[in-house]
Amino acid sequence: MLILGPLYSKDKLEAYVDADVYVLPSRYETFPMGLLEAYACGKPVIASMVGGLKHLVVDGVTGFLVKPGDVKQLARSLQSLLDGDCGAYEMGLKGRQFVKKNLTIEKVVDRIEDLYKDVALSQSSEATKTTSCTK
Repeated sequence: MLILGPLYSKDKLEAYVDADVYVLPSRYETFPMGLLEAYACGKPVIASMVGGLKHLVVDGVTGFLVKPGDVKQLARSLQSLLDGDCGAYEMGLKGRQFVKKNLTIEKVVDRIEDLYKDVALSQSSEATKTTSCTK
């Protein structure tokens, strides 16, 4: 097993391609780009059940979720993926499909536009309520 420090550009892509599994045993996490990059490269993931990770990893489908700090569960999950007992390749494909379906530039831009529209409408509605109540 090789644990690498920070990588950028081509070196990072090569590391994903060479990897068998992406492991993110965080105790706190919001929206990890590294996990999404691993998905995009077709890698199964193992991640802690915290923050955004528990919403991005479908346990047993795109990888495994483990309890934060549970080293034995992490080791069992990693061994299972490396032994090929649980369909690691298929999990990687499912992660890649998730990225292709949900995280294209077009879809992300559409979601951001929808968010701004919702906020603008909400602000407009609040302004109307405030104006009508003060008369």
